[in-house]
Amino acid sequence: MHPEHVLDTKNDQKMARKELKSGKMGTEKVAGDLGDCSALKKDNYWINEVDALFMEVLKNPRLRNFVCVNTNGAEVLCDISRYLAYIMTAEEVSERLRMPLSEVTPQCFDIVHEEQAKELYGKLVAMNGLEHIANSKIPEPPTYTNGWK
Repeated sequence: MHPEHVLDTKNDQKMARKELKSGKMGTEKVAGDLGDCSALKKDNYWINEVDALFMEVLKNPRLRNFVCVNTNGAEVLCDISRYLAYIMTAEEVSERLRMPLSEVTPQCFDIVHEEQAKELYGKLVAMNGLEHIANSKIPEPPTYTNGWK
C-alpha cells in the first residue's frame, strides 16, 4: 500500500465523520450503503447506543458535571472525548489484536472498537446514580459478542 493511499483513506474517514456529524450525509445514504444487512445492524446496536450515551455525557452539562465530580471523573471525560474523536489505523488494530497487518479486516476494527467502548462503559457505569442523573435507561452490554466474551 502506498503512503499517499493511506493518507487518502484517513482523510476520507475524517470527511465521512464530519459529514455524518454535520448532517450533510442523510440517513438514507447511510442506510443505502448498509443495504439490508439486519445482522450487521443488530450486532452494532449496543455500540451505537453506547456511542450515543458518550455523546450525551459530553453534550449535557448536568451529566458532564456528575461525571466530573466522581472519582477519576475528569479522566473519564477526557477518555470519552478521545474515544469519540479518534480514528484507529490498521497498524494499531494489528498491534492490539497481535496479528499480522495483512490479516486485519473490518471485523477486527469492530472488535477493537467494542473493547474500547466496554472499557469506557465500565468506568462510566461504575459511577453510582448515573442512570438517575441521565434520566434514561443505560444500555446493557451484550454478554457474548463477536465470538468472544
